[in-house]
Amino acid sequence: MGLSTATCDVLKICKPLLEENRNQIGLTFYKKLFDENPGLRNTFNMSHQRPASEAEEPSAQQLSLSNALIAYCANCDQLEKLGPFVERVANKHVSFDVQPEHYPVVGGVLLATLEEVLGKETFSGDVKNAVAEAYFFLADIFINKESGLKKSLEAAPGGWSGWRKLKLVDKMAETPLHMSLMFAPEDGGSLMSYQPGQYLSLRLDIPGTDHQHCRNYSLSDGPGGDRYR
Repeated sequence: MGLSTATCDVLKICKPLLEENRNQIGLTFYKKLFDENPGLRNTFNMSHQRPASEAEEPSAQQLSLSNALIAYCANCDQLEKLGPFVERVANKHVSFDVQPEHYPVVGGVLLATLEEVLGKETFSGDVKNAVAEAYFFLADIFINKESGLKKSLEAAPGGWSGWRKLKLVDKMAETPLHMSLMFAPEDGGSLMSYQPGQYLSLRLDIPGTDHQHCRNYSLSDGPGGDRYR
């Protein structure tokens, strides 16, 4: 079951408006999100919020949000085209332990952002209702996809759900600019295998900062063994 024809018609009309306001939507959304929900700084890679330049330009992450909205509006009647995007983003969400309860929060901020940037006259009640329907339809797809991924990872040999404590057991200077870090599970258990090209998400508490820091790093060794490199 997909979106109604009426909702798709509204989204198609919204597409050029979103393109015209691409930069401002990204900037406004993330400012609102973190101002109103500072705890979400622990879930995002906040380095991706840094602007591309000293001017009031959106960062790559902020533009990514706007571009995703535009792509959704363009393909709302051909949702199969969004499959690779959903797969990629769902895996990223699982790696940062995004929870179902985050989606209503993000949805509320998104609607408020569009109302502010586009204006209440343009983003009228009917338009807002259609966009809300489309957002929560896609949110359900992500929630179900991510639930399946989490169950699969937890059931895999050496797998787990959520965050797991690892300890640094070795490090090796590869070049003057590059370091390999070797991590082993603090609980002494086994580790899940992985595919070439996969990454590991790390979350660190750094003294003197007001939020936890999330980063993705490439796994740079063959799968198997009792440590991740």
